[in-house]
Amino acid sequence: MLEKVVESVLEEYVSEWVEGLDSEKMKVALFAGKVEFRDLRMRGAALDKFQLPMKMKSGSVGRLSIKVPWKRLTSQGVKIQVEDVFLVVQPTNLGDAGADEDDDSYLLRTRWAKQQEVRMLEILEKVKSDGTAASGDGDTDGAGDSDPTASWGYRKKILNTILDNVTFEFTNIHIRYEDSKHVASPIPLALGLMIDSIIISTTNANGQAEFVDRAQARTAFVHRRLEMTQASVYSDNIEIPGAKDPKGPSRSGSNIIHPFKLV
Repeated sequence: MLEKVVESVLEEYVSEWVEGLDSEKMKVALFAGKVEFRDLRMRGAALDKFQLPMKMKSGSVGRLSIKVPWKRLTSQGVKIQVEDVFLVVQPTNLGDAGADEDDDSYLLRTRWAKQQEVRMLEILEKVKSDGTAASGDGDTDGAGDSDPTASWGYRKKILNTILDNVTFEFTNIHIRYEDSKHVASPIPLALGLMIDSIIISTTNANGQAEFVDRAQARTAFVHRRLEMTQASVYSDNIEIPGAKDPKGPSRSGSNIIHPFKLV
């Protein structure tokens, strides 16, 4: 039953970012420990949750891989690898601003986080109901009394630990900002951010990469480390035809910030 919960949560979170996922293929492959998708499109609303003054014009992912160590979930984290990420964003038109624009962005992000928590609980309840219907036995509490690992409180704790220790690895990232309508600039403007790799991992309080169980560590916090390699910022002519190449367009502009590493 825990496998179904993990599968449902991973599918829910990944589906928020990309389109074209085959749900059945994902569930079957995840049960085997690894699933891989290629040539995915980013959802147009994927950036909305961050309340940025820009919107996505187009976005693509060359490869998405998810590895789940089923036999070591309480000691080893899930790994999500994303390759060849290419995003084109543009400023939000002033006329697009709605009534929510006046809301405090912190409150909006807090509201979104709360919605995610509620959604996770809904997934837990759905999987619980499906499991009860499949077994034909509505007395799930009795099973929990005989086996502590069968209780939903235990499964929720394990699920939170799994989500706390997900490692993200991004390679070959290209984010291009285009302002062709002079919304934020008096002239057509194109800026780009190119990054070789980004790794986001869970650490202990000393900043060392480590699998963390908040219950055992007696802490309410999860520490994350971000490692970024070979990042650069460039300015460019907005009419470059090759700007749609996810592997990185040829460009006539120049670097504003030359490649650097950040840990």
